Amino acid sequence: MSPVFHQRSCQLFFNNVKKARDIHAYLWLVQTNIMTANFECLYFLDSDMFCIVEIKRTELPIYALKKDRFKWLMINKKTAVIKELRFQSMDSSHAIEERFFDLGYLKFDSEKGIFISKETQAQHHLENTAGNEIPSEIVTLIVKHLNSYENVVSDMQ
Repeated sequence: MSPVFHQRSCQLFFNNVKKARDIHAYLWLVQTNIMTANFECLYFLDSDMFCIVEIKRTELPIYALKKDRFKWLMINKKTAVIKELRFQSMDSSHAIEERFFDLGYLKFDSEKGIFISKETQAQHHLENTAGNEIPSEIVTLIVKHLNSYENVVSDMQ
């Protein structure tokens, strides 16, 4: 199967799945490797309610803008809603990492972290699971998000 045909047939399938909002089809695609995850997880901080993930998009060229290649995502596990955290600045020391975003502040070490929301000032405690594999449901949501992001960008061009 040619790469162009495969890409087009996958795109047609994705469009139909999006219309049906069938998450099970996405899970099936990920499990059967038809839909591959074109990203690498750099950080994965997790709690019962949501997780915060930094990803590096591996399908983009090395000369792509950093804001396009690296993404921080906050994923609500109950609603499956993903918010992109727009990176503003960072501070790094031997043991503590800090990230400042448009939606809040993240401070973490090798074991735990805390996210403070700008809107509500709520503090969310997180576990740094950097060594663990990302759950397949989270991978699926990220792939779906990246795919919908690509469609929005291509529609704008």
